[in-house]
Amino acid sequence: MLRFTCLRGIISAGIVLVLGMTAACSTVSANSGPSATPPTIQWNIRNVNTSATQQLTGNQTITASLGDSYDVTVHGLSPSGVQTLSVGGGESWSCRSGDTGQNKTADIATNSTSQTPDSTGGVLDDLFLLESIDLTMDCQSGFTFSGGGFALNASASNFANQTTQATLAFNVSA
Repeated sequence: MLRFTCLRGIISAGIVLVLGMTAACSTVSANSGPSATPPTIQWNIRNVNTSATQQLTGNQTITASLGDSYDVTVHGLSPSGVQTLSVGGGESWSCRSGDTGQNKTADIATNSTSQTPDSTGGVLDDLFLLESIDLTMDCQSGFTFSGGGFALNASASNFANQTTQATLAFNVSA
């Protein structure tokens, strides 16, 4: 998982990455009043296997194949400024061998980023997190994958404590 706030970045989980990365976010005045705009959750999705990309907003579902890998950039956007963005989730899948089935699950840790206003009250209108999704979903020897899913759950809040939540679900088949 990588966390970035426009041009300021934190690299975690022992990942070393060299990028010439810029983000299209701007500085706005933090709005904590009744005219504040709730954040929008936007998903920028890239299938690593095919290089296909798509941009989705809010709750969405994607059909995926076993073994696919995705890079997902999750944005919290608001012209009133975004105070916090967090992303977590998990996966579950089933394996079968004849009349015997197994269910497996795995959770991913919730990651978050936040900001405070600068000395002039300025904040960024876009916070984002990067997630890499691997849909390998292994089965025990002698068992065959029979279906599964992966979900990313995002939450973004602005400075007026308005929160938006959204889920990006992957329906996985062999």
